[in-house]
Amino acid sequence: MEQDQQAAAAPPPPQQEAATEAALQKIGQDSWEALAVYHAEFVAAYHEAKEELAKTDAKRQRLEALKEHSKLVRRWSDLSAKEHEWFLRHQGQALVGSEAQRMALLQGRVAAEQQRYWQDVQQRAAGGAAAQRYQHATARQLAQLEDDAAQRRQRVTQQLPRCFHLRAVLPVPTAPAAPAADGRPAQPPTPQLRHVAMLRREGQAPLFEVPAGGTKLHGDRLYLPCSVPAGAAGSAAAAPAQVYRKQAVAPLAEDPLLPELALQALQAKKGTDQQQQQGQEQQGQEQQGQERDMQQEPPATAGSEQQQQQGQPLFCLAASAFSDIVGTPMLQRRPAWEIPITIQPLPAPVGEQAGEAAVDGRASGSVMVCIDKPLQQRVLTMRAKQQRLQKYAVLSMAAHSKRPQGQAQQHRGAAGEAEGEAEKGETPARHSTRSTRGAAAAGAAEAGRASGETKAAGAAGAAPAGLPPREAAYDCWQLGGTRLLLRSHGRMMLQPAAVSANGGDMQAGGEGAGQQAEQGGQQAGQHEGQQGGQQAQDAGEEGEKDGGQEEAQEQAKQQQQAQQEQQPQHVLLALKTEYLPEEEREEFTVDELCCWWLRLSVCPTADALLAAHVHVPHSKLLSCQALTAADLERHCSGAGKDDGGEAASRHMRRLAGAGLALLQQLLGALGALPPGRYLLAHAPGEPTCCLFKALSPEAAAAVEGEPPPLPCSATLAQPGTMYDLHAAHQRSGATDTETPCFVPPRWRPFHPEIAQIPYTFPPSGLGLGQLGKQQRYKQRQRKVLPHAWKVLGEGGDFDQVQHVAQISRDDYLEGLEEGLP
Repeated sequence: MEQDQQAAAAPPPPQQEAATEAALQKIGQDSWEALAVYHAEFVAAYHEAKEELAKTDAKRQRLEALKEHSKLVRRWSDLSAKEHEWFLRHQGQALVGSEAQRMALLQGRVAAEQQRYWQDVQQRAAGGAAAQRYQHATARQLAQLEDDAAQRRQRVTQQLPRCFHLRAVLPVPTAPAAPAADGRPAQPPTPQLRHVAMLRREGQAPLFEVPAGGTKLHGDRLYLPCSVPAGAAGSAAAAPAQVYRKQAVAPLAEDPLLPELALQALQAKKGTDQQQQQGQEQQGQEQQGQERDMQQEPPATAGSEQQQQQGQPLFCLAASAFSDIVGTPMLQRRPAWEIPITIQPLPAPVGEQAGEAAVDGRASGSVMVCIDKPLQQRVLTMRAKQQRLQKYAVLSMAAHSKRPQGQAQQHRGAAGEAEGEAEKGETPARHSTRSTRGAAAAGAAEAGRASGETKAAGAAGAAPAGLPPREAAYDCWQLGGTRLLLRSHGRMMLQPAAVSANGGDMQAGGEGAGQQAEQGGQQAGQHEGQQGGQQAQDAGEEGEKDGGQEEAQEQAKQQQQAQQEQQPQHVLLALKTEYLPEEEREEFTVDELCCWWLRLSVCPTADALLAAHVHVPHSKLLSCQALTAADLERHCSGAGKDDGGEAASRHMRRLAGAGLALLQQLLGALGALPPGRYLLAHAPGEPTCCLFKALSPEAAAAVEGEPPPLPCSATLAQPGTMYDLHAAHQRSGATDTETPCFVPPRWRPFHPEIAQIPYTFPPSGLGLGQLGKQQRYKQRQRKVLPHAWKVLGEGGDFDQVQHVAQISRDDYLEGLEEGLP
C-alpha cells in the first residue's frame, strides 16, 4: 500500500507531459475558433441590448432626478426649456406681430399648466390616504389637548356670567380695494395708530437660545396645560423642571395695576400734545397742507382736546383682542372670536394725580372699558391645536428664565435712571411706527418710569415658588382721538448663537490686540532710547509708533461693535407647523402673516418675530427664521426680495386701515354703553358681529328653564331671548375634521441655472448631461455596489487587479459590462 502511494506521488514521465500539453493546445485552438465565429453575433446583440438598457436607464434617471427635487412633483412640463426661457425673457414687454401671438398662446398654456401643477401637488400631499397626515396626534398629545381645553372651559364658567341677551348688531367691513390709477384712495382714509409711551414693564423676558436644525422634540413630556394659577406654590413645585410653565394672568378688569396705569395713560396726553403742537409749528405752510391731505383727522389744539377729554372713556385692551378685531377685515371676515368686555367707572385720582386731573379738566365720571383676551374657539382644526402644543414644546427646549449678567445690569441701570426722571415730574412720550434696536433700549428705560419693579410685584401678588413672574408690558397708544392702553405678553431675549460658539475666539482676539499694543509700546520705547541718527529715520520710527496705536484703536472699535451685535435682542416667538416631507416648506398663509404683523405692531420693543418650523409627524424642529415687519409685509404682498418695500408697506397699511376703522367703530359703540359685563362675538364669514349684555346675578337666577346656547351669528341670535354662555362652551375646543388643512409648499425651481416659470413643472427635453445627473447617478451606483470598483480598480480598468480579494461572479460581471466596447 505504501508502494502505491509513492508511485502516485511521483512525477509523470516526460512523454506523458508532452502528450497532455499537445491535447490542451488542440482543445484551446478549437475553442477560440468557435468563440471567434460566435463573437460577431454576440457583439451585435450586446450593443442592441445596451441601447435598450440605456433608454430604460435614462427614464429611470429622469424619474430619480424628479424624486431628488421633490416628492410631490412627478411629471415634466409640457413646455420645453426654450419656451420657458422665452416666456420669462419677454414677460411684461409690449410685443407686436408674431411675438405677441406667441406670447398669447404661451400664456394660455402656462395658465393651464399652473392649474394642473396645483392640482397634482395637492392630490399627492392631501389626496386620499395622504390627508390623514394633517390629523396626526399621538395619544399623549390628545390627552394634553383635552386637559388644556377643559381648563380653559372651566375658566369661562368661573370668570364670566351665565346668561346674556342680544344688545346690538354691528357691521364688520372688509379691506378696501386697491387704490385708483390716479393715486387717490378708493375709500375715505382711516385713523392712524400712534405709540405714545410705555408705562410699565413687568417681570423678565426669558432668554431664548435657538436650537440646531433637526433637533428632536421630547414627546414623552406634558407641555399642556401650560399656565399655573397665581399663588399656587404647590402647582409650581409639582411642575416638571424641564417643561415651560407660565403664571396665569388676571383679567384686565381685575388687574391690580390697571387703575394706576389708566391714570398715567391719561396724564401722558399732555406731554404728547405739546410735542405734537411744537412739531407742527416748525413745519412750513406747504408741508402742513400736504399733511392735512394725508392725515385722517386735522390736528387739534390742546384746548380742544382737553374739552374732548372730559367724560371720554379709557379703553384697555389685551394684545390678542386687538389682533383679532383688527385682523378680521384684513382676512375677509374669516376669523371667529368671542371677546368678553367689562365696563366700570374709572377710579377717582387721589393726591397729586387729583390736582393734575383738575388742571387738565378731566371729569371724574369717566369709565374704563376693559376688552379682555378672546375665549377659546368652539371648533379648532388639529393644525391649530398642534401649533399651541408645539409652541410650548419649543419653549421648553430653548427658553430659559436666566438673564445674561450684562443685560441685567443694563436693565437695573435703565430702571434707576427712569425712576430719577419720574421723580422730576417728566412724562414719558414717544412717537414711533416701527421698532428698532434703539427703540427697544428706549422702551426698556421707559418701563420703570412708574414706580419700581419691587412695588409692582408686591401689588400684583407674589409669584409661585420656583416660577418667575410673567413678563408683561403696558403701552399707551393713540387711535385718532381715542386713548388706548394695551397689555401684551410673549417677549423673549434672543441669545445670538455666535456669543456662545465664538466666545473663546473673541477673548483670544482681545488678548492678541493687547499683545500687539504691548509690542508697539516696546518698539516705541526702543526708538526713544536710541540717540543720534538721521531725521528721516526718526520720522519713520514715529510713524510706526502712530500706526501701531491707530491699529490698536481700530481693533478695539471692531471688538466693541462685535460685542454690541452679540447683545440679545427682543423677539416674539411664532410657530409654523409643517406636514409635508422634510425637504419641503409650506407657504406662509395670509392669516399667519397678518397675525404676526399685528403682534409686532403692538410690541414696540420687539425687533423681529422668530418663526419656528416644526415638523409635526416627525416631532422635529426643522429651523428658526427671524422675520422683521418689512419681511412680513413683503411676504403678504407677494413682492420679491429685490422689489422695493414701499409698495409692500402700503399694501399692508391699506389692509390694516379697515381693521382700525372697525376697532374705532366698536370703541365708539362700547364707550356709550353703561357699566356692566358684555360679550362681543363674530362668526366666520359673517358681515356683522353681535354685542351681548350679561344679566345681573339676580336676574339670571330668576330665568326659568334652561336658556339655549349663545350663538355667535346675527342670523341665529334673536332680540329679547336669553342665551346661556356656559352651555355654549361645554364642548368648546372640539376638533374640526371637515375644514381642509392643506397648505401648498413653497415653489422651488428644478435647477438654479435652468429657466423655469414659477409654479410649473420642470422643463421637458433636458438631457442627462444638461441636468448634471449622470455623473451623480454613477457615483450613487458606486456607493450601492462598491465591490467591483474597489477590487478591479477605478475608471473602468478591469484588466489590472490592484490587490487580491474575494469577489462574487455576479459583481465581477456587472462591473465588467461597463468596460466592454
